Amino acid sequence: MSCVSFRLLCFLSLPLWWGLLACNQGNERHRGQEALRLGDYERARQNWAQILDLNPADAEARFGMSMSYFSEARQLDREHRPSVDAWEAAVREFRILLQIDSTQTIRSMASTSLFQVARNRLSEEHFNQADALLDEALHSDSSNWFAWNLKGLALEGLGRPEDAQACYEQIIGRNPDFISAYVNLGNLHWSKGRAEDAWDDWSLGLQRDTANVYLKHWVERAANRLKEKDVQK
Repeated sequence: MSCVSFRLLCFLSLPLWWGLLACNQGNERHRGQEALRLGDYERARQNWAQILDLNPADAEARFGMSMSYFSEARQLDREHRPSVDAWEAAVREFRILLQIDSTQTIRSMASTSLFQVARNRLSEEHFNQADALLDEALHSDSSNWFAWNLKGLALEGLGRPEDAQACYEQIIGRNPDFISAYVNLGNLHWSKGRAEDAWDDWSLGLQRDTANVYLKHWVERAANRLKEKDVQK
């Protein structure tokens, strides 16, 4: 076969090759979706990875990869099994995905993943790391109240009580039904010896959640402390 004939054959074969490639990617997408739906996360990632090898910016495949880690991490949490590795992997994938697709749903899931990793860092008293992750989480979704609340705790750990107080007050001002903010703000005031402020915070929280046992206990304790101070006067 001459060189010209070979080139012509290759040229004529291109549509068939591209058709086969598209068909194969379609199969991989379907298999990836089905595996994800069934909770077969590793198999789902194998199929999404084959598509990403050809096109790292494929938004659907990148979303599928992110969701496989996100869903696996949530399942591990429900089963009370270690999940931080899966959450960290979800964060890595969402960081890439956000460069391709930054819709609110994706930003919200990215923020949740960052919050989960930050919670692990906070439990290990890596306050600076937790604070940085939470800043990133809030940049993705400024209405992630769990991230605001955890940031307050991280700032307390860093010895920045005024900034922590601002976080809790930010939550109460924008989402007054988020009870943990009243709890933590009251705890902060109590730790600084401000029993009256603590009583105010816990009482406001108890008005929102009248069955909250923790708040009932601490409202009563703060009230007793204030009575003791009145007696001492």
